[in-house]
Amino acid sequence: MTEFGQTSDSASSPGSFDEFELALRDALLHLRDPEFAPSGILYPVLGCSSQEGPGSVQTALIAALESFTLASDVPPDNRVVQGLRSVQRRYLLGLTQEEIADVMHVSVRSVHRMQREATYVLAQHLWQRRPRSAELSEAGVQASDWRSQTDLELAALRAEEPNAMTGVKEVIDGVLELATVLATAHGVSLNPRPIAVDLTAATHPAVLRQTIITAVKQLAPHITSKQIDIYAQMEDGVVRITLTGAVDEQRDIPGHDLVNSLIVPTGASVEIQRRRTRVFLQISLPSAGERVVLVIEDNPDMVHFYRRCTAGTTYRIVHTPARPDL
Repeated sequence: MTEFGQTSDSASSPGSFDEFELALRDALLHLRDPEFAPSGILYPVLGCSSQEGPGSVQTALIAALESFTLASDVPPDNRVVQGLRSVQRRYLLGLTQEEIADVMHVSVRSVHRMQREATYVLAQHLWQRRPRSAELSEAGVQASDWRSQTDLELAALRAEEPNAMTGVKEVIDGVLELATVLATAHGVSLNPRPIAVDLTAATHPAVLRQTIITAVKQLAPHITSKQIDIYAQMEDGVVRITLTGAVDEQRDIPGHDLVNSLIVPTGASVEIQRRRTRVFLQISLPSAGERVVLVIEDNPDMVHFYRRCTAGTTYRIVHTPARPDL
C-alpha cells in the first residue's frame, strides 16, 4: 500500500505547489549561475529573504540536496533512490546526463525520467517543510495561473518528444514508488489492481504521470475507505486507466470541477462516474502499436539493459536464450 493525499495550493506568493515545483526545476538548472534570478516563490518556501539575494536560494538548495535522504526502510534499488542519487550527481558534482548514464549503466532516457521523479519528491519534501509563515489559505487559489504554467511545461515536453510513447505499467509503478516516500494530509492508500503488462500509450510519460498523481490528489478528499484502487487495461483498442474508491452516498462530488482540474494528455479523455457508494475516474488514452524485437542472449543483465533502454517506446523485447548447439 502506498499513500497519497491533497496539497493546498495558492498562486499568489508563496504560490501553489505546482508553481514551486516548476521554479525549483528551473533553479536547479541554474544552480551555479551567478546571474540567475530565481522565482519569488522560492524565497519563502526555502526560508530565505529576498533581501539576501539569489545567492541565499542557491545556498539553500545546495544544502537541501546534500542533506536530503529518504526513509531508511526504502530499499536502495528503489527508482526514486536511484533518481535522487542521479540528481545529486548532476547538480552537486556537475556531471552531465550522459556521464551519469555511464556511471549507473542505464540509458540517458532512464536518467532523465528518474531525475524528473526525484525532483518531484524533493519538491514535495521542501514544500511540506516550508515555514508556517509561508503558508496561505486555500481560498487564495488562482487556478488559471497554475494551469498556464503547467501548460507551458507540457508544451515543452511535447516539443521535445512529439512522438513519445509510454509504457503504462512503468508509469504506474513509478507513481507507486513515489507514493511510498511521500506523506500527505489525507493518508489515502493507492492500491494497484490488475495492470496489464504490455500497454503502450501514445503520450509523454511525464504528462501521464502528472495526470495520475493529480487525479489521485483530487479524489482523495472524497474517499471514505482511505483506499483508491487503480486498474489499467486495453478496451476496444484504447488504453484505459481507472481510479476508484468508496464514497459517502449522501455526499455530493463535484465531478465537473474535478475533471477540469486535470491536465489531460493530447488525444486523451477523462470521465467520472458515480455509482451510489463508489466513484470511478477513467482516463482513456490512444494506444500505440508495438514492435516486437526478439533478443537471443544468454546474459540476463544485457536483456534487462535492452528492456530499460526501450521502456516507454513502441519496442517490446522478447527474450530467448542462445542455443550454441544450433
